[in-house]
Amino acid sequence: MLPAFLASARLRPTPPPTIFDWIGALRAISGWVYHAHTVPVDLYVSDEMVRTTGSRSLGWEKLHRGALAVHAIPGEHLSMVKEPHVRVLAKSLATSLRSAQLLGRDRLSVDTTQDAARIGTP
Repeated sequence: MLPAFLASARLRPTPPPTIFDWIGALRAISGWVYHAHTVPVDLYVSDEMVRTTGSRSLGWEKLHRGALAVHAIPGEHLSMVKEPHVRVLAKSLATSLRSAQLLGRDRLSVDTTQDAARIGTP
């Protein structure tokens, strides 16, 4: 049964990758409600989106209440995840992840110390 399904799936034409379902996207976001929080956020923005919106953070500084690290990536919204721009994105992501891991370890060691102090362990 599965081989027959896969064979029929291959015969169906796939839409070109440039087609975007704007109506579906609008339906998806129409009920979305943003709840401000203070969790640190790393925002990766394309040069093209910064130029288009006129905002380095694409407007997120008006909504987000916590630390907001904006990382500019060359290219456009879709091309930033393709060569050669994806290399810049990967390097920026790796740096952010390493920083978050180190920060998490520091928090963990502080929390462990505080927990030990609360329960009377030296």
